[in-house]
Amino acid sequence: MFGIDIKEKRERKEQVSENACYTKGNYCAQLARIQPQIGALEEQLYQVRTETEGQKLQYEQPLNIKVHLEKEAGTYFLLIDGDDGACKSGGYKSKDYGPGNVGNQISG
Repeated sequence: MFGIDIKEKRERKEQVSENACYTKGNYCAQLARIQPQIGALEEQLYQVRTETEGQKLQYEQPLNIKVHLEKEAGTYFLLIDGDDGACKSGGYKSKDYGPGNVGNQISG
């Protein structure tokens, strides 16, 4: 009775081991098939990130210049109008119509 039980457990262990090896082989084969796709997608992601960083810099540079010029224009208007704070020249106003749209004007 114990001999038969041990024999059955050994056979079951071998079956489970074979099944595990078969499953592992299938997963390895699937991974080998999709690995090139994963590599290509990672390369595309890197390119998109690089392009996005470049676009961000291209956007930030003119924006920084715009902000600096607005501050400088405000300073000039204060100098022109004097220290009383009243803008005789009409001052400088900035309108923002959204990213990429320059809507600055001098009203007078």
